[in-house]
Amino acid sequence: SFAALSLLPIAHMWCGLQHLIRTKPAYANITQFLDYYHHTYGSFGRFPPHMYNHHRNVMPRTINYLEGRHSRMKKHVNAPHSNIYVFIDLLQKEQS
Repeated sequence: SFAALSLLPIAHMWCGLQHLIRTKPAYANITQFLDYYHHTYGSFGRFPPHMYNHHRNVMPRTINYLEGRHSRMKKHVNAPHSNIYVFIDLLQKEQS
């Protein structure tokens, strides 16, 4: 898939893209999509591969873990805009 190209080493992305082009489905708008992809994510596009390649990334690619933590903290706070002391107390309880 085109989304999976960002997980390949940068040196292999071109070969992966060529494979996708050779095995492309017969959709009516596939040529338009390939032009868009090339102009947006190609080597000289708006976002060159070094900007979005995740091959060597060891960190999470999403912020889901932060959203989960925020959701758990909200369950312990009763007001939408509680004062700073309530928040500090919550952090201290979490650390103990």
